[in-house]
Amino acid sequence: MKDDIGALLTRASLAVAATVAVVVPVIDMVGGTGALPSWISVPNLTLLVLGTAMVPLLLELHRLRKLDSVDERLARMERLQRERFCGLVRVHSHFPESEFTAYAEGSRSEITILQTWIPDLHRLTKSLRIAVADRGVPLRILLLHPDSEVVQLRDRALRRDPAVHANVKLSVRESLGLLAELHGELPESSRHLLEVRLFESLPSVAIYRADEHYLVSSFLHGRRAVDSTQDEIDGDDTVMGEQARREFDLLWGNSHPVRFPDWRASIAPINP
Repeated sequence: MKDDIGALLTRASLAVAATVAVVVPVIDMVGGTGALPSWISVPNLTLLVLGTAMVPLLLELHRLRKLDSVDERLARMERLQRERFCGLVRVHSHFPESEFTAYAEGSRSEITILQTWIPDLHRLTKSLRIAVADRGVPLRILLLHPDSEVVQLRDRALRRDPAVHANVKLSVRESLGLLAELHGELPESSRHLLEVRLFESLPSVAIYRADEHYLVSSFLHGRRAVDSTQDEIDGDDTVMGEQARREFDLLWGNSHPVRFPDWRASIAPINP
């Protein structure tokens, strides 16, 4: 009820101000000011218009105060989220492909991916190409070395569920082939922005990162990482964001670079 009355008064005040500001000058132009009261003058009209226009502003002050209160609550919730939940903003039941591609296409600083291999990579390449070629965003990808002994361990872990049909070694090589195609589609001036390396240690977590947005999942037995729950983390300076970034940087510093286009020849043999 109060909002309806306030809206009515606001419209009435604006109508009066508009009428005075338009009608009186018109009367003056046609020479009808003699019929108007003597107190009507340009300074008085100016004050009248301004005073009338101020009425709706005064009526809206309480709403502005409410907006300030909402902003304060949102800021407080964000602080609590960072402190209590360490940067966790949402948990997805599986890899949210559409959200990651949106983050990737809007990225500004860097995209990083840590995986054994990248399932459904062909559905991500368009967004990755936009980020690298159109926006000049560096893309760093870490995959499991296809000849590593860890491949066999991960194979056995996935076979715990007979419904999961995955060949880790073949899947890694397929991902490398698709990344070679992506490299070839990039302009020559952008190809250096795509870096791919191979790691040989036990995988800890899968990470998809665009700027400060992270999607982190675990390598569970009998389930691919993209089919596991995904922790969405916001902020490099949060506890969980910093842990994910450190894990990626640690593996990156102990990995083997892949050179395109002939990625097969660039893979060094694994020492027995």
